[in-house]
Amino acid sequence: MSHHVVAYQSNGGNAAYAQIDAVGGDIYQITDNNFIFPSDTIIYAAYVQGVDIDHARLNVPQLNQVFLPQLRPINPQSTIQSLPGLHVFYPRGLTVKGQQEVGIDGFNAGTTDTVNAFLFISDEALTPLPSGGTYKLRGKSTTTVTANKWTQLTTTWDTSLASGTYAVTGLTVHSSNGLVARLVLPQQVKRPGSLMISAIGNQQPRFFAEPNLGEWCRFPAYSLPTVEVFCLAADSSFDIFLEVVKVG
Repeated sequence: MSHHVVAYQSNGGNAAYAQIDAVGGDIYQITDNNFIFPSDTIIYAAYVQGVDIDHARLNVPQLNQVFLPQLRPINPQSTIQSLPGLHVFYPRGLTVKGQQEVGIDGFNAGTTDTVNAFLFISDEALTPLPSGGTYKLRGKSTTTVTANKWTQLTTTWDTSLASGTYAVTGLTVHSSNGLVARLVLPQQVKRPGSLMISAIGNQQPRFFAEPNLGEWCRFPAYSLPTVEVFCLAADSSFDIFLEVVKVG
């Protein structure tokens, strides 16, 4: 099955931990500004960014029985960089029990500036990569997006696909203010995604480029996925590169 991306954003603590709030517009319930996953869920990776972020941690009651784990590397920048730091829970992810609050705490060095965080998760085993050659499909969007919330793009693709069924194995979206992009499909609840790039020559973390999240989804040639983005500021220029394998 596919993975899913959830977002957190709010001010970090000034030389102290502060809760980073779960962002609405998602498939999961939010309680006390934390996500509630209905069943046991594997966290595969975490991304944390903020101008003055010094450290961050997962805050889950189950994990507090041992200790609350740090998320590192972190990214003390205003925009996402090339090959940014990504905390990967090797080798098989970190499993958290369902029906509990899953939160993130941020600790800033001297300010309460905004902290953004994202978890890449799944409540089922990931689908292995399909066999066959991988193709990159390019699209362009000029949709004006709202800062700090999920916004769906209208995309014009460079080429039409030959009839058949395609599997997605990766996604790269370029935007100067972008953070994370994910896919929305009518036949699938989960919204798989990856980190964006803020300059066209930048690279995603190796975790997404290898790729480590298996097959994301499948779609017919006549109905491509919708791209949904989370940006730091308003933007209206997006380059989209969708990695696909023809499977039928």
